[in-house]
Amino acid sequence: MSLIKKIYLISGSPIFGEIEGVCRVTGKKSKGLSFKEWVKKTFTDYSYLYQGEIISNEALFSFLELSEIIQKKVGKEKPQNFRTYSHIVYKNEWLCFTKANKKEIVEILKNNPEFVCLTSTGQKHLAFKNKEGFWQLDEIFVVPDIMLFTEIHEFMIEMLKFGYNQKEIITGIYKAKTIKKIGIFNHLKKENYLSKHRGKPMFDFCAFLMYSTK
Repeated sequence: MSLIKKIYLISGSPIFGEIEGVCRVTGKKSKGLSFKEWVKKTFTDYSYLYQGEIISNEALFSFLELSEIIQKKVGKEKPQNFRTYSHIVYKNEWLCFTKANKKEIVEILKNNPEFVCLTSTGQKHLAFKNKEGFWQLDEIFVVPDIMLFTEIHEFMIEMLKFGYNQKEIITGIYKAKTIKKIGIFNHLKKENYLSKHRGKPMFDFCAFLMYSTK
């Protein structure tokens, strides 16, 4: 089962249209709206689509720009845009998060959620691109490895506590005053560990979920 299918079912399977056909998003026979009439000129993700005539109800749900369901979930005054949020399914519950929820997201990841789709910008439609069995950050996909994730992420948090900033940790380019403060021996030991992972998907995933320790 896909992420968008799971979220759609959890939400009660709302109906937007009754036109039958093959969904361009899921590639399966279903019911929904005419894709040609629905799609906007600003849509550019055609490489992710299948051949078909419609956009199914379950796919439509993941493209909503005025979702009252998300509005209720996050306690906002107005309907919310689906793409603004990161989406996680954990213990059969659909959760919506922003960057302000990084600590909570980290704890959930350590407990093996069913689906993970995180956005760093809140500007792109990502849920329909999600791959079952992978954690997703924008268009980066990683095989869930809770031990490795926990190890790298906790190491990054400890570095923040020591006085490094997030940019230094991510780029490996450090200020002289930072190295002086940490001590060259301790600094090289920490950087040697990070350099083994930097540039790999799991590193990017952990780096996005760094949060202030102050």
